[in-house]
Amino acid sequence: MATTRADEVPAPTPDNRPRPILVDLGKKKRRLCKKLRDGRGPLMDDVIDSIRELEDDGQIKAGAQPVLVIVTEKRRRRNRMF
Repeated sequence: MATTRADEVPAPTPDNRPRPILVDLGKKKRRLCKKLRDGRGPLMDDVIDSIRELEDDGQIKAGAQPVLVIVTEKRRRRNRMF
């Protein structure tokens, strides 16, 4: 599941800009990362679920705060014969 850090976000800066929410999905396969960039796939479902959970808890307002998604692609394992 995604790690959300809404409780670690400090109060808005003096110029009243809201701080972004970070959603860390960890290391995932390259294929899944490509689907996420296109806005589809199981990782996108995880992001949407995380945002809904934060909205239900009242930590963010609906559509009022930027959300950053962090995903790291796993390295490809190459099979070398020699």
